[in-house]
Amino acid sequence: MTHKLADDAFLSLSVVFSKVEIIPMGKLLQVERVNTDLITLLLRKTNGNQFEAARILGITRGSLRNKTRSLGIVIDQIIKVEEEVTSV
Repeated sequence: MTHKLADDAFLSLSVVFSKVEIIPMGKLLQVERVNTDLITLLLRKTNGNQFEAARILGITRGSLRNKTRSLGIVIDQIIKVEEEVTSV
């Protein structure tokens, strides 16, 4: 499953970046939104396991933590939402 998730993430990013040669300032927010959605998805799928999510992305855990902070992603909230969704 991990490889499928990584392949899906890579494909999604490939499609986005194949259409963007130079990112105008207005598009930068869209790229950040894609990053936020991707990281949120990976953290949900890994149950908040930052090491595993970082491994799938091909970055260090520290880089992932820096990225979550800069994007305003709160991991505890992501896990809580996922738990609520699965318990319903």
